[in-house]
Amino acid sequence: MAKTKKKLDISPSNASAGLPESRGSSSHEPTSMEELLRTTGYTIHGFKRGDEVKGKIMAISPKQMTIEIGGKSFGVVPPREMAAIADLLSQLSVGEEVTAMVVVPEDEYGQVLLSLRKSSVEKRWQVLKDAHDQGKEISVTGIDSVKGGLLVDYAGVRGFIPASQLDAASIDNPGLLRGRKIAVKILELEKEGNRLVLSQKAVTQKDLIVSQQAALAKIKDGDVLEATIMGVVPFGAFAQVTLPQEKEGETVTIEGLIHISEIAWERVESPGDHLKTGEKVKVKVIGKDEASGRLNLSLKQLSKDPWGEASKKYVEDQVVEGRVTRTSHFGVFVQLEPGVEGLIHISKMPTDFAPKVGDTIKAMIESIDLEKRKLSLSVVATEKPIGYR
Repeated sequence: MAKTKKKLDISPSNASAGLPESRGSSSHEPTSMEELLRTTGYTIHGFKRGDEVKGKIMAISPKQMTIEIGGKSFGVVPPREMAAIADLLSQLSVGEEVTAMVVVPEDEYGQVLLSLRKSSVEKRWQVLKDAHDQGKEISVTGIDSVKGGLLVDYAGVRGFIPASQLDAASIDNPGLLRGRKIAVKILELEKEGNRLVLSQKAVTQKDLIVSQQAALAKIKDGDVLEATIMGVVPFGAFAQVTLPQEKEGETVTIEGLIHISEIAWERVESPGDHLKTGEKVKVKVIGKDEASGRLNLSLKQLSKDPWGEASKKYVEDQVVEGRVTRTSHFGVFVQLEPGVEGLIHISKMPTDFAPKVGDTIKAMIESIDLEKRKLSLSVVATEKPIGYR
């Protein structure tokens, strides 16, 4: 009987071993790229422009940075991108993990070109947060004076120094700080709203601020103080309170704001009609801002609230006399006394009723809402309606 020759497996996986193929073996050569990658464990990274990738810095030079971005893939931060993050370079080191954005998935040399600009902005805000939390000074550059203060730049992040936070040498002419380096401290920081509010005074007038904060700590809500009006603006008036220091003969001044709503119980159209610069007034403390060292003050709360007596003086169906203070598309406002105002809704107005501001008219109270401080009025008929019997 003829002998059957035994067939040998000479596939690459067994040829080197010279071993015969076992019966029932399922081994086979990869038939697709997917199978080949699966057997080798190698992963191909496909990047698109705008992709965010995390990686480890492998090398840094003045003109280029190499970053490992997964497996054996490397990306390069080119010279033009290095120039854009010059302020960040001193804070980066080999081995540090960073987040980069793909600018070019593959250039002519087969490299992935990366940008660290977004990472640079994130780093800047983190530096600002650390400085704010630790009360550290930072250096900014003056850009331009604007209404209310000075615009500044911190490594590409815009900031604002309110006029009240400029030092004495700069407050009258903030434009002189344009292009100059300014030492400041951070008062307010909000990355999401891109809000950065700074104080130059917190650096140049440290001793004064310490004295102001000590004096501010002794002031309580409800205290009555004498203040000098320093300036009148559309939304209220700025005032200055002078307080004695522990050392005899020394004083410290604290700024305050009297908001337009706290000037008088009646509606105030223009703060300048009630207050003048240089005028001395008694004010009540209704709040204080420890961060800015400013007081919130009130004039009206030192006088009796007219609505406190309204329930005793006014009742429904009562005919009252008042002065027209303003008109609008939905009705006419009538002042019965300073601080107490009612509305004649347009639906309650006869077609021939057209009073002017300043006119004195009679009206009837239809309803009173003491909690909301509202009076609903109607016009008092002076003639018999048509059809009246």
